[in-house]
Amino acid sequence: IEIIASKRNVIRDFKKSPEDLQIVLENLLDRRRKLPRWDVYEYLPPSTDQLHQTRNETLNGNEQNKSSRIGNKEIEKSKKENKMSYTERKLRERRDMYLEATNLTAPHHRLATVLLAHLSDHCAKTSNPLPLYVGWEKVLEAGMMPMERTLSTSLYVLSLDEGKESDRSDKGDRDVVSEVAMFHDALYEPTEKTIALLVKSLVGRGDAAGAE
Repeated sequence: IEIIASKRNVIRDFKKSPEDLQIVLENLLDRRRKLPRWDVYEYLPPSTDQLHQTRNETLNGNEQNKSSRIGNKEIEKSKKENKMSYTERKLRERRDMYLEATNLTAPHHRLATVLLAHLSDHCAKTSNPLPLYVGWEKVLEAGMMPMERTLSTSLYVLSLDEGKESDRSDKGDRDVVSEVAMFHDALYEPTEKTIALLVKSLVGRGDAAGAE
């Protein structure tokens, strides 16, 4: 991350003072946890069936009758909207907790998110997934919302590490690739890549029914 931040184009793009950049760098490089750990499931919405049921319980009688008449397409659209707002709401909640715990500002948080996007691009160019395991923990801890392109790039790079027995100390036995894929699909439209990765993960865990 220090290599990324030292690049001229990065500093120029952000137009940040050296002091701000140094504050963000120190925060990203600090491996000490600032908050109790949240895993990826803290950000994922309940099942769509449960979510739709909860939504219906908040509607009055007329709205329930109206919702029962809309087609399947509108129901699916409603589920997706609720899913998106749930994940974004949890990210905002965690971000606010993180800013309070670290005394960082919202601009600092945005700068950290963009720096991690540049880190993802750098790892893709160098075919080195290892820094992304640390970066992923920062995303979860700080409630960051990476761009769709950043998550897609991260998935590509992390997939390069699948099946290898190299140093896995930063992720242990976790399936980080599937975590990033689930996070991607909670925020953005699922892709063939994310679906394939999640199916592969389910099959690997012996959940053939879930994979279907």
